[in-house]
Amino acid sequence: MANLEHDIPIDGRTAFNLASVSKQFTAATVLALAGEGQLALTDNIRKYIPEIPAYERPILVTDLVHHTSGIREYTHLLQLAGRDASLATSDEILHALARQRALNFDPGLRASYSNSNYVLLGVLVARVANSSLREAADRLVFGPAGMTGAQFRDDPREVIKHRATGYSVRHDGGFAIETAQRAVVGNGGVYATVQDLVTWEQYLLAHPELSRLTVAGTLRSGESSPYAFGLEVDEHRGLPTIGHGGSFNGYSADVVRFPTRNISVICLCNLFGVEAARTTRKLADIFIGDDFPAPAVVPAPLTTITVSVADLEQVTGIYVNPDTNNIRRIMVRDGQLIYSRGTSESTLAPTGKRRFVMRGVPDVVEIRFEPEGGSKPLRMITTVNAVHSTTHLARPAARHSPEELQHFVGVYSSDELQVRYHLLYRDGKLYLNRPGLDETALVAEYGDAFSVPGSGLFEFTRNDGRITGFAVGTGRAQGIRFEKIEEQPRTRPHRPPDK
Repeated sequence: MANLEHDIPIDGRTAFNLASVSKQFTAATVLALAGEGQLALTDNIRKYIPEIPAYERPILVTDLVHHTSGIREYTHLLQLAGRDASLATSDEILHALARQRALNFDPGLRASYSNSNYVLLGVLVARVANSSLREAADRLVFGPAGMTGAQFRDDPREVIKHRATGYSVRHDGGFAIETAQRAVVGNGGVYATVQDLVTWEQYLLAHPELSRLTVAGTLRSGESSPYAFGLEVDEHRGLPTIGHGGSFNGYSADVVRFPTRNISVICLCNLFGVEAARTTRKLADIFIGDDFPAPAVVPAPLTTITVSVADLEQVTGIYVNPDTNNIRRIMVRDGQLIYSRGTSESTLAPTGKRRFVMRGVPDVVEIRFEPEGGSKPLRMITTVNAVHSTTHLARPAARHSPEELQHFVGVYSSDELQVRYHLLYRDGKLYLNRPGLDETALVAEYGDAFSVPGSGLFEFTRNDGRITGFAVGTGRAQGIRFEKIEEQPRTRPHRPPDK
């Protein structure tokens, strides 16, 4: 249903928020401006956006397009500063990015998805075209393609005919309205119908000169980036794919193209949490049938071997992804190996020596532990559907006495985020007080590193043994510096947040 309150069904006229599927239209507008000679992809972005700091290595327009800029994720920055990123304007986001003294990595070194890149591209387009991104996209992309119902929605109060209302599932049953009044465009913000997207796919087929949109970026090493012009370059069952997915406040979307088969699959939903990408691949399996080079991935059989608790204990511990600060805890409970993400858990079933398969997930997730001397493994390698692998490194668990924990207490300030954090000690634990968020207990991980649920990893620094500050890192915003500016009383009465 497009609207549950008025029992309006979804039909061919229904407009959906495309979320991050919108990025390809921002990139297409940038490419069109480059074709007009108004910009070059090799230009330093400070030519158009001088507010961005002059880092040691310049960020090029192509770095924004291919997510190789290293610019921190603005949604994480604003959340860490205690602000609601869904209510931020483009100007507020630009000001936040202009305060960042460092990048996640040097431009061109690697690719890492960041919505900040495409917000900045939206700003760049507006300045180069001397018009809004919406107007530029209408003139250069939507108009020529014949996408009559597509538009960048840059006015949150605007009425959009036949717009689907976004929903989420309520915990107590039924649905809740989730549609956000967001005006930021570039990283998202396009509303379109299924027919608009069909028209776009047909337009691309009819205009081979636009194939550049599907060309992946190149890293400084010469390797290819997995990201083209607002499109992800991947494969499914041995066939190359080009596409993108997205989700935002009540909407889920995915568009995937199989260029060697001239087939595109589109899924637009007005229910948050729907796995649109999984849906498009399942539909592709039906349409393409037996014409795949590789068989469909099916969950591995959950037959297990007998492993002693002592053997399971050999792989327990804390594992950290050094690129994202992502932490996983492996523990034994009731004779089974448990994989903890912090907010959820899965059981690992042994399939061989230090090899396991994850139960209760739709993908085939295989995990192996590799030792490097001694009895404890140093690496946990996770492979999903025999294709994508990530590595986590073992870290010794932190052990701080109550007296040692009190040395962390104090007031910490970040110039990059324009915010202060208060660390308190109470009942044997450290607690974090910060603007706009509930008081949160810190979880000791390894050394002087603590995790904060929903806010990443806090790695404290010392000088001659004294705590001087910390760097906080989330998956897409690394190394944000806080300096300790004030010592606080070592105990402080708990005051619940204002409601």
